[in-house]
Amino acid sequence: MQQHDTTCDSHNILLIGIEFVEPIFSGNGILTRSIVQGLLDLGYIVSVICAQPSNEGTPHSHSTPCSLASAGNQRQLRIFPVPVPYQMWKRLDRFSAWKEMAESAPDKLSNHFPDETNELFEKVDYVVCIDWSAVPTYEALLRKFTHLARARLVQYVFRVFSMSHELFVSNDDLEFYQRHELRAMQQADIVLVISHVDKQALQQLVTDNNSKELNQSTTADSIDMHVVVPPLRNDLLELLRNKVQNPLFATLKAKRRKYIMCNVRLSREKNAAFFAQLMRLLSDQDIFRRYNLLPLLVGAVCDEGYASKVRMLLPPETILITEFMKLSDMITYMEESVIVIHPTSYDAYGMIIAEAASVGTPSLIHFENIGVSSLFCKEKEEILTSDMRCLDTASQSLLTILKDREDGLEYLSRIGTNARKRALTWTTLDCARCIDEKLKTLDRIRPKKLGASNSLKECCLKSEKNE
Repeated sequence: MQQHDTTCDSHNILLIGIEFVEPIFSGNGILTRSIVQGLLDLGYIVSVICAQPSNEGTPHSHSTPCSLASAGNQRQLRIFPVPVPYQMWKRLDRFSAWKEMAESAPDKLSNHFPDETNELFEKVDYVVCIDWSAVPTYEALLRKFTHLARARLVQYVFRVFSMSHELFVSNDDLEFYQRHELRAMQQADIVLVISHVDKQALQQLVTDNNSKELNQSTTADSIDMHVVVPPLRNDLLELLRNKVQNPLFATLKAKRRKYIMCNVRLSREKNAAFFAQLMRLLSDQDIFRRYNLLPLLVGAVCDEGYASKVRMLLPPETILITEFMKLSDMITYMEESVIVIHPTSYDAYGMIIAEAASVGTPSLIHFENIGVSSLFCKEKEEILTSDMRCLDTASQSLLTILKDREDGLEYLSRIGTNARKRALTWTTLDCARCIDEKLKTLDRIRPKKLGASNSLKECCLKSEKNE
């Protein structure tokens, strides 16, 4: 049973993000839930404002995800879903429902939850915005509920969208993401990122950009930015514990590994098409038949056009699963895979890599451009790397291992064992304690950030003082 640590003196946190309630569609939703769970376990009182597809029913404040539905959590957790158009669901980019959420949230909250909302905004100590897309909702709430200006603003970056060039479909996309990410950082009292990759990218963005969104005193050094690596989710660890305690575990552990697996949503920034091309190349060389392996692609369809392209590229022997599968099934597939291929050339983290590592399955990633390399180290034989921009290089990296069937599998097993040891060292409670430490440091040493570019918050504070 999860032990609770009440060291935070019951501080109130308001978390704003697009993805939290069902149906979640990406690792962002899973990570948000893990962070919330860890904060609840520390004794925080957490409120979540999130989007919800409009055809999922009337919003209510108790649509608690199953993984957070314990009696203790119910007392400390409140959820305020904001209806958004269903056709905008399954997106986190500029074409997601960020604008609709910002426009609807203030009135929806006041009309559906008037008493809870007033109490929340009067007592909140910290506002945590997940990515740039949550900041417009924060600003809209700030205009309506001036008490919110007292709270510290935490910008929690799950992805640097201005680095995700695969997302760009128009000439102004880069400028759009840079502007919103710069504005979010500049307003925040503290910025948390999930890897060294994103920290470096955001610091470089501030250094290189001469945008009017930033005042002249803002530099990379003046932004209080910290890396907090995502944890393994509690429900995964619980399932693994149950398996170990099962008398059949030795038999289960000995299952034949038969898949080359990829688990990414079918959207451009995850580059599933590269995996499809790589598997087609291996198929053409008769690798799957020769070594009794199968390609396995697991991923939710977030872009129908792109998903169709991926399907066309995949070899016929591929197992394709597009439903958001149960975690127990996912664990089984990972346990039966010789390796996980992570095809994107940039990823803020890549949680599937840590999850696969937890069952001893190694991963092949794009050098140190994938955030999970903040936790797993190539030099310590915990991760494998190659060039995911070059099909020939990536295929050669994989074939070098597979063609040396006996020694290659032994090598993969050693990598997987090392990765498993590393993955199991970082839990939701460890992550929450790290966040708690950053927040307490902020309270002790940093004044509230009020400058020319944060005039909205400053005006709200002045208005409240004059009442």
